[in-house]
Amino acid sequence: MKNKRRILQVLSLLLVFTIVLVAGFRRKADVSATTASSASTDHWMTDFEKAKQTAREEDKDLLIDFAGSDWCYWCQRLDKEVFSKTAFLQEAGKQFVFVLLDFPNDKSGQTAEIQRQNERLARQFDVEGFPTVFLTDANGRPYARTGYMEGGAQTYLEHLRELRNQEATP
Repeated sequence: MKNKRRILQVLSLLLVFTIVLVAGFRRKADVSATTASSASTDHWMTDFEKAKQTAREEDKDLLIDFAGSDWCYWCQRLDKEVFSKTAFLQEAGKQFVFVLLDFPNDKSGQTAEIQRQNERLARQFDVEGFPTVFLTDANGRPYARTGYMEGGAQTYLEHLRELRNQEATP
C-alpha cells in the first residue's frame, strides 16, 4: 500500500513537472517566433559595410542592434516591443539605417562571412552583453550606447531623440 502511494506521488510530481516544462517551452517558442520579424523584414540590414554605404547615400545614422535573437530574453522583448513595431520603423527610419548583428545559437541562417563580421564588430564595439544598441554616424563611429528599455516604441523613440540631441550638442 505504501509503495503504491509513493508511486502515485512520484507520478504526480512528474506530471506537474512535465506540464510546467512544456508550458515554458511553448512560451519561449511564442516569443522566439516574434523575434525573427525584424531580421526578416526589409528594414534591417545584416551587412555592415552595405549599411554604412546606404547611410551615407541617404544621409542617415546607423542604429546597430547586437542581439541573440533565439536565446536572449531581453533581445526578444526589445524586438517584440519596439523594433518590430511599424510606428518605430517608420519614425526612426527617417534618421537611421537599421543594422542587426545577430548572435543566434542556431547559426544555420547566417553565412560564415556574416558570423565573422559580427564577431569582429562585437570586439570592435566592446560588446559585453545583449542586447546592446549603438547609434553611430554613417561611417560607423559610435556616439551613443543603449539597450533594452521598458515603455514600448514611443518611449524608445524619445530615448533615441535624447541620445541624438546629446551627440549634436558639444
